[in-house]
Amino acid sequence: MIVSIIFATSMVAGIASTLTLSSLDGNVITNIEQLANRKVATISGSPSQAFLKENNTKVDLVLDLEAAIEKLNNKEVEAIVYDRPQLLYYQKSHKDDNLHISKAQYYKLGYGFAFPMNTEYLYYVNRALLELSEHQETNEIVNSYLDKDE
Repeated sequence: MIVSIIFATSMVAGIASTLTLSSLDGNVITNIEQLANRKVATISGSPSQAFLKENNTKVDLVLDLEAAIEKLNNKEVEAIVYDRPQLLYYQKSHKDDNLHISKAQYYKLGYGFAFPMNTEYLYYVNRALLELSEHQETNEIVNSYLDKDE
């Protein structure tokens, strides 16, 4: 009889732990499918605006990342979708904000540099960027800038 009581209470404790852990994980959004029909902030005019509309989210447009973070902190939105490097840099410089940035990446967008027409620097910049890319140093530079080990 004592063994049955111990066994029953152990099972109840295990079930309670499982339910608690699964409800905690439900608060962290890790992919775009979890954002369907949820209110999500993004910066007006960014590529993420069209991406969010395609994935049936309720898009809340803001002027800058600071405004999006403020809406997230005030629980006016459930997530922010924006440029990953900028989000990672924000997270690095605001460690106390306790933000989780999903590892999911959907559209890899490259960055470019704008120069005046017929500038002499264009050839040299293109060559330097090509060399960095060929030696796979661009990821190392970005990761060191963001203090990441990936």
